[in-house]
Amino acid sequence: MFLTKAMLPAVFGEYTSLDWKPLSMIPVKLTDTDPASAIMVNATEKRVLKNGTIWEKDLLETFYINNDGKISEIYQYSRGLDKK
Repeated sequence: MFLTKAMLPAVFGEYTSLDWKPLSMIPVKLTDTDPASAIMVNATEKRVLKNGTIWEKDLLETFYINNDGKISEIYQYSRGLDKK
């Protein structure tokens, strides 16, 4: 799924709550490249939608930061939670 900044309010408007808990963050910078960088985040997230659906996952996300220091892209991979 590709989302633009303009689409985000509608996406978040579908939730009654969103609980994002980062567990670890790893900065990423390639040697001898421009100032752009990234950060990899391992997190859990629980989304409760207005229709009552609950989405709860483990996430691995990469946030790409452009030369202006703003997020330019986000890649998100998810898997079901291991509830022991």
